[in-house]
Amino acid sequence: GKCRAPLPLLSPAPVPEFTLGELKLAPSVTALLEERGEVRLERAQIPQDRRLLCFHCRHSWTLDAAQSALPAHCPRCGKRRWNVFRLFHCRFCSHEFAAGDLLAWPYWIFPDCPACHRTHWHVGCEDNPLRWLLNPFNRLPG
Repeated sequence: GKCRAPLPLLSPAPVPEFTLGELKLAPSVTALLEERGEVRLERAQIPQDRRLLCFHCRHSWTLDAAQSALPAHCPRCGKRRWNVFRLFHCRFCSHEFAAGDLLAWPYWIFPDCPACHRTHWHVGCEDNPLRWLLNPFNRLPG
């Protein structure tokens, strides 16, 4: 019965990717993305349509015309770094996808590439797999 259910720590549910629309990256950032397999980005400007997305809870809202600065925190989850995310790059199909989790091992967030469904898609993890396991700042799923 209950003892046959998988432990959440051992089988984390995949995080659905979120779309970024047209994200224009500087050539230096694109080179880092291809070399490392990921970069951390922060939305620092208000988009023209004034629609914002919290990269942690995926809450979407529209700023009033009177607001001229990004809010300090998400109105739903209260996170202060709601506008910071990781952009990933698949080494096989070059698909770019994002997650709001800034610390977890990429394969715990996305076990396979959302586009081509191949495993071992992350360049940085494949070049140096022990770096992620030995880094004290990375956290376990769950």
